[in-house]
Amino acid sequence: KRMATPDPSGPLPFAADLGVPVAGESVVSLIYGNGALYGMTFPSGHFFVMDPATGKAVDKGPVCGGPLNEEPFRSIPRALVLDAKGRVWGTGDYGALFDYSPGTGTLTQHRDRRVPAEMGREYKAIVDALVLNRDAMIYGGTSDGFIFRFDPETMTIQNLGKPIWQQRIRGLAFSQDGDLWGVGGEPGGSARVFVYRTRTGSFESGGMLHVNRTPYYAWLAYEAESMIAGPDGTLFIGEAGRLAHLYLLYPWK
Repeated sequence: KRMATPDPSGPLPFAADLGVPVAGESVVSLIYGNGALYGMTFPSGHFFVMDPATGKAVDKGPVCGGPLNEEPFRSIPRALVLDAKGRVWGTGDYGALFDYSPGTGTLTQHRDRRVPAEMGREYKAIVDALVLNRDAMIYGGTSDGFIFRFDPETMTIQNLGKPIWQQRIRGLAFSQDGDLWGVGGEPGGSARVFVYRTRTGSFESGGMLHVNRTPYYAWLAYEAESMIAGPDGTLFIGEAGRLAHLYLLYPWK
């Protein structure tokens, strides 16, 4: 469709510009639910709520402090998730959880509930991926490479361990049999796949994310940034970078 409209200054008939939710800020994470869009901005880490029908946005303010030179993201969450009651969850400074209640319009920070981090790196812990399980538990992955489970009703966090030796858990998704699949890896390195068997509480390595269809094509993924489960259980993994590919993973094969 872009080729049919080669003039970049012309409007795209299939897209609508909803505007900038927070002036001077980019959007780094976004989720839809309860008829609204919820997102986080960079570099100031503001949480906002937007009506997709009108483009009207409400800035709920920052959830963390200013950026650091060595970690521009500081503690800005790269993912958000809705729990079974429709509340939006993310993390702020020191990886502390916060929730937003659409019913009351209030944002609450839980500074005593923090995601796992390496000792000495707590001040820049970031949640990289969040996903809701069918049992209402929230599973997440952190910038240090840990997987955790969070119960939004009892407010308990359980560190499930570190499935890969690298930092960054970039994507999580549940297969239809209830296992948690994930992809991770550090900047510049190859992406690695793993699975957490929820029934046994154990991790299995899936190795590097690659496809080999020689002599037609072969590709090793670098810096996969997102993962989601399709209606039939297929897991879709999106690679980042100039030569980014879309990978399809079939857990039942």
